[in-house]
Amino acid sequence: MGRGTYDDRPGEIIRDLFDAESQNHRLADHRQTECHHVMQDYADDMTDPDGTRLAAVHFVNQYIPSNQCYECHTSYGLFGTVEAKLHGVGEVFRYYSRTYDMPIEMWQPYSNSDCLKCHADSKKWLSLEAHTDEDMREQLFEDRTSCMSCHDLAHSVRDAATGEDS
Repeated sequence: MGRGTYDDRPGEIIRDLFDAESQNHRLADHRQTECHHVMQDYADDMTDPDGTRLAAVHFVNQYIPSNQCYECHTSYGLFGTVEAKLHGVGEVFRYYSRTYDMPIEMWQPYSNSDCLKCHADSKKWLSLEAHTDEDMREQLFEDRTSCMSCHDLAHSVRDAATGEDS
C-alpha cells in the first residue's frame, strides 16, 4: 500500500517518509513522479535521447546503470542519506502545502564529491591535464572550484516565467 499514490492519506505519508526502503525505491526510479512530480521536467531532460546536458549524457550512455537521481543527488558518507532525509521533511511539507517555487533549485551548492565519487579514478577523467594538475585537483577535491564551472549545468529545464534555462 505504501508504494501507490498517496491521495490524502497522512498516515502513509508519515510512515513512508521515515521508511528508508520505500523512499529509496521512489528516488531510485526516475519514473516515480507521484511525489516528485515537481521534478518531472528534470526527469524528462535526463531521459531525452538527444539531450546534451550532463544528466542526459550519463543516462543515455548508462554511466549510472540505476538509481540515477539518487546517485547524483545524495552524497555518500555517514550522514549523506540522513541529511537528505532531514531536508526531505521540508520538501514534503512544501509539496503538500503547495508552497514550493518553480523552477526547483538546489538546497545547497552541488558538491564535487558527488561527481568525484565516480570520476576521480576513471581513465577518461585522469587523461585530462586539467584533472591531473596538482593545484586544480586540490581545488576540485576541496570544492573551491566547481566541476560545473567547466561542465555547465547538469539539466536543461526552462523557467516558464523567464524562458531561461535553470
